[in-house]
Amino acid sequence: MRNLPAGTLNEMSAAQQRYVHLLDIALDGNTVRLTDDITNVTLGINTYMASGHFLDFQHDGDGDGMNINTLTVTLSGVDQALISATLQYSFLGRRLTLWRAYFDAAGTMQTPFTLFDGRCDGPLTEDDPDTGKCTIQVRASNHFVDFERVRGRLTNHEAQQVHFPGDMGFEFVSQLNKELQWGGT
Repeated sequence: MRNLPAGTLNEMSAAQQRYVHLLDIALDGNTVRLTDDITNVTLGINTYMASGHFLDFQHDGDGDGMNINTLTVTLSGVDQALISATLQYSFLGRRLTLWRAYFDAAGTMQTPFTLFDGRCDGPLTEDDPDTGKCTIQVRASNHFVDFERVRGRLTNHEAQQVHFPGDMGFEFVSQLNKELQWGGT
């Protein structure tokens, strides 16, 4: 369980809840900050723009565990400045953070908490020439995305065929009952 401030916990368990999502995408000294609220949201010195661009997000799990989490943010009706940023900057490896902030009955924002913190895989831009609308999807993964990936090359017949089709040098490796250590004894 996360260590959340008491005010946030109280609002999370309230009968009526009001919350917003805050999105940060860090691009070469220019951080794009958007919110799904109907008005701009100020957090510290940062203002999250409520321009209707932050349409939807899909999140696959809780960031507290050691599991692979991904986030796909969909921005729709995007203005020219954001399209320009998408084309101008390399999104690969850029930090993307998604926060959730609850409001109390008086409209005071409680301390936001992080829903997702990871690195962008890159944007996907889709234009509809009939309507003139553009949709951008940004997919990001947390730092555990490569946790289970095997590094280097495998020494089996199937892996050898990927790199050298027709080479039969590893054809019988699966029948060996010995682990081979290259460069070792």
